[in-house]
Amino acid sequence: MRITVIIALVFLYACQGTPLKTEAGDIMKDSIAASKEYYPIPAFITEELKYAQENPTAITRYITIGNKVDSGFVPYDTLEAFATAFMGIDLNDATFKRDVVEKTFMDESIGLVTLSYTIDNDKTPLRRADILVKEGEVKSKVNSIYLEKVAENNGTTTVKKLYWKSRQNCMVIEQETDASGNEKMIQTKLVWNAGE
Repeated sequence: MRITVIIALVFLYACQGTPLKTEAGDIMKDSIAASKEYYPIPAFITEELKYAQENPTAITRYITIGNKVDSGFVPYDTLEAFATAFMGIDLNDATFKRDVVEKTFMDESIGLVTLSYTIDNDKTPLRRADILVKEGEVKSKVNSIYLEKVAENNGTTTVKKLYWKSRQNCMVIEQETDASGNEKMIQTKLVWNAGE
């Protein structure tokens, strides 16, 4: 009986996790990567827009170019249009999913858990996504989302840094560097709930 159990354990150990290599790649790794679900950024942005629409308040837009700041009130439609920069980023999309590297850590100094995603593929514009989560007793709440995109076009590199603070504001910093090293930076921020 004892020998049968040992043989069965050896057999199970020998058969587990032996990846099948094919010309298309590692089947075990590919199937695991394909089945993992990452944080749904578009669903979060949709909820944020719903909150802003159901709790109407003045929306202020600040545009900073160099040392000059221009500000003014804008309608809800401006926030909705601005959100499209965030909505188009879905880590579960096949474009990103195979190349996503996820790391999670707790920063006790600020009391937030960070879900950090890097994209290991220079051909996709998204390079990084950080989701900061405030853990709660009943449920956790997203505190903020940070995204970083890079694009190359005719010798000009454009880096977009997108930041969304839950139920308060969102911001896009767009930095262009041409082949000569000249930089241009524009920061656009929308604030709809400065008091929360």
